[in-house]
Amino acid sequence: MFPVYVWVYGLVELAVVDTAAEVTLVSERVEAQLPEEVLVLEHVYMRTAGRWVHSGTSNHLNG
Repeated sequence: MFPVYVWVYGLVELAVVDTAAEVTLVSERVEAQLPEEVLVLEHVYMRTAGRWVHSGTSNHLNG
């Protein structure tokens, strides 16, 4: 995994690239800032550092 800055619909964000990942995760915070609605295929809940994190997955940003 490695961090990179990405430009998505005019929004610059720090992203983490995981070359072994099977899905693309986009946080709700980033999704809320996008100028158009993003197609959410399913909601994902994951546990990190003792707390639950909710995110959406989307193939819309994969092109």
